[in-house]
Amino acid sequence: MEYNVRMAVKEDCSAMLEMIKGIAACYGLSEQVVITEEDLVKDGFTENCFYQCIVTELLPGPENKEPKIIGFLFFSFSYSSWKGRSILMEDIYVLPEYRGLGISRKMLRYIGKICEDTGCCRMQCTTTKDTRIYKFSCEEGAEDVTTKEGWHLMRFEGDAIKYLGYPK
Repeated sequence: MEYNVRMAVKEDCSAMLEMIKGIAACYGLSEQVVITEEDLVKDGFTENCFYQCIVTELLPGPENKEPKIIGFLFFSFSYSSWKGRSILMEDIYVLPEYRGLGISRKMLRYIGKICEDTGCCRMQCTTTKDTRIYKFSCEEGAEDVTTKEGWHLMRFEGDAIKYLGYPK
């Protein structure tokens, strides 16, 4: 089995959406996926993109005649007011039948190179502690800043965002 890790192109959005739905299903949160393929194209492959994505593509071989997207890593650039340029990794996912082959590690190495090439000082992601990605991230050198420094992820969405937009 041969595969290639590369930057996503808009033609990958259909496969990316199916994997997003797969992640949500793993957590029993399928109803929370409201994004569409059109949203992915508009938000990732236009002049002012909101995300970037690395994909792993299974190359044609005896079991598949066409290339097939089997994993992805969503990310965006962010900025730390204390440290400067950084990368926020949103999701890393590999289809279940391709796990254990080093694909996540390969994508992490790919984004690490992007981080270095763009002068970023760190990469961050959020995960629950009881997942494979938590253990994997720790094995690869990530630090749990919730445990180490007490930071907590805070989120505003829906009515909370609307409320913030109104003067008091």
